[in-house]
Amino acid sequence: MCRQPLNQTNQSREHIIPNALGGRIVTTSAICKACNSNAGSSIDAHIVSELSIWANVFDLPRDRGSHPIIRLTDSSTGLHYDIAPGNQPELSPNPKISKRDNSIEISFYAKTKEKAEKWLQRNASAIASSKRVVLFPSEVDGTSTYTLSLSSFCFHERRNLRSITKIASTFARHTGLQLPAGAIGPRFLQGCEDSIIPVAAVPTPVTKSPTRPEKNVYHSIVLFTLPHTLELYAYVELFGVYDFIVLLDDRSFQVIEPIAYHFNIVTTMEEIHQTYVLPAAAKIKEWLQDRPFPVERLISRTAGIQSLARDMNSVWLDREVARASREIIKLLDQGAAQNDAVEIARKNANRRLDKYGLSFETLEFTPTNPTG
Repeated sequence: MCRQPLNQTNQSREHIIPNALGGRIVTTSAICKACNSNAGSSIDAHIVSELSIWANVFDLPRDRGSHPIIRLTDSSTGLHYDIAPGNQPELSPNPKISKRDNSIEISFYAKTKEKAEKWLQRNASAIASSKRVVLFPSEVDGTSTYTLSLSSFCFHERRNLRSITKIASTFARHTGLQLPAGAIGPRFLQGCEDSIIPVAAVPTPVTKSPTRPEKNVYHSIVLFTLPHTLELYAYVELFGVYDFIVLLDDRSFQVIEPIAYHFNIVTTMEEIHQTYVLPAAAKIKEWLQDRPFPVERLISRTAGIQSLARDMNSVWLDREVARASREIIKLLDQGAAQNDAVEIARKNANRRLDKYGLSFETLEFTPTNPTG
């Protein structure tokens, strides 16, 4: 980003997709320490704040710490709800203070008496002068269905577009492609104003990966050139919903076969899938010029992630089956007996599943079909 050459002194370890959004792939060949530090606050922070709710919902692994509790507001009632990582929305205390005769009443919501007592303890100093505290149990229907809105993400916000471009250019350099600092993609990252913003939301499919399970959602990055041009493009997909096309280099570039990265949000595994560029990609220049808002595509692609969010128990179980499979194979490679490896993996899976109130009573394993 600063056009300074990378070396062993200034190179930095960087997540290509922000780790706070579940990004796992790391590179040291794309960005220097100073640019990495600046990009975290000036580029990455904005898109993380807008999309981190999905990383929270799917409780995606992070290198450090855990996802914060997210507070949402019901637009119809004004009540606040808290979403802890991997949990359903829970009504937050929403305290109300009122005066009645010579007493002050504090009403708030709590799921259990124990949680009510903890809230009182945390706020003891604030209510120390109260002469009476009245606890009102929650009257909210616990079976209500809550839908997360996607409208808060701004597809034309320049900071979001720069973040998408950073993901694409960082991945290109990570794969070994020679992307010069003066190319249109890096120039946009540097804040240069070109005649065209080199990134736009996608109104129709650009790539196809036939072996990808349809029920799962992905982070994906695909680098490609088109047959009739020597321009380098990237397709970036986040959470299986938000996808963009990025023009990285509009000058002479060598023809390449598509280079693809796919990260399964459900299993938290990187996967290899044969990826093709569809004929519709010929309209890329038109999309970059007109910058359409992909309403219909958003509606259709939202169905997949909403379906998963309605049945999170299946997500946690599928994830642990995948993790157990990897762990068993690793233990077998280290010389463990199969029964011992399976039992170790089952116990570790149950330890992680405990936070969701789930467990495997048994776990069966074959080299080609692990099931729980």
